[in-house]
Amino acid sequence: MKSYIFGIFAHPDDAAFGPGGTLALAARDGSDVHLICATCGGAGVNDAAYENLADVREAEERRAAEIMGATSCEMLRYDDGQLCNETYLEIAEHVMAHIRKTVTDPASEITLITFDPNGLTGHIDHIVMSQVATYVYLKLRDEYEIQLKYFCLPLVFSPAADTSWIYMPKGRAENEIDEAIDVRELRDQKIAAINAHVTQAKDGQALLARGEALFDEHFMYFE
Repeated sequence: MKSYIFGIFAHPDDAAFGPGGTLALAARDGSDVHLICATCGGAGVNDAAYENLADVREAEERRAAEIMGATSCEMLRYDDGQLCNETYLEIAEHVMAHIRKTVTDPASEITLITFDPNGLTGHIDHIVMSQVATYVYLKLRDEYEIQLKYFCLPLVFSPAADTSWIYMPKGRAENEIDEAIDVRELRDQKIAAINAHVTQAKDGQALLARGEALFDEHFMYFE
């Protein structure tokens, strides 16, 4: 039975900076991995000036997707920082159409991976895409063998709420986490995917500073 993984995210670095190791493991083990990215990250903060930042970040995402072994990378090109109720259902329809076009055998196993419903960092775009993925899952679960996983941070990474930028919720307690995946065997691949996002190098280096803990990826399941 064929297995499909759909990573459903808001920004070009979300997959690599989040569950990139899990996506790479799935691809290596024979699953078809498909990334769906709502925006091209044109509003992303970076240390260098790019007149065409969205184009550069789209190219970075495609390179990272290739490194992770993804079969496809669908860029929906909505405006970065503008995901909201007005775009929610339209994006969901795009995602469902892409899944239906890609998965030709309804007996196939499908896994949707997205961010924690709290947005992980509190970013509204993240929250919208988590809600979109949940909506899509509920709409499709009578048609397909499908599951939904939320990538989350444990308390050790985020022990308390943080308001140094926007409100970032604290991490998830151990009893809230359903699965931890050790991706150390693909550490070089995960690091390379992170480093593919050159315009976001400052955030990437902060992530890599977590050391060995970066290679344990945590998930909650829907229901």
